[in-house]
Amino acid sequence: MTVKCAPGDLAVIVEAFNQVNIGSIVRVLAYHPDQSALLVPATDVLWTCQATRWLTYDVDGVKKRRHKGPVPDSGLHPIRGEPKIHEIELMIDLITSRAQVGDTSIEVEDRMRSFF
Repeated sequence: MTVKCAPGDLAVIVEAFNQVNIGSIVRVLAYHPDQSALLVPATDVLWTCQATRWLTYDVDGVKKRRHKGPVPDSGLHPIRGEPKIHEIELMIDLITSRAQVGDTSIEVEDRMRSFF
């Protein structure tokens, strides 16, 4: 499984066992030391995340609230301001291939400006 987040990323929780956590903005701090801390598939990665508001966890049937705790990668959507280099390269390849097929009404440079 490919991970979506990396340490240092800001992310929004988009899926969670406790629905109250959905929509929380977190900072991904590190790989969580206990990958069995939550019931998630073995292929998922748990991150230690810091939140500005309380995150709710069920611990032995009791609801606990914490600002820092494990969050599965599958439940996160990273928030990034600029596309990564590989995303830019893919876009350039796509635009170049379309221009070579005969769509030359707009120069590649103009298309790149509209992308950013």
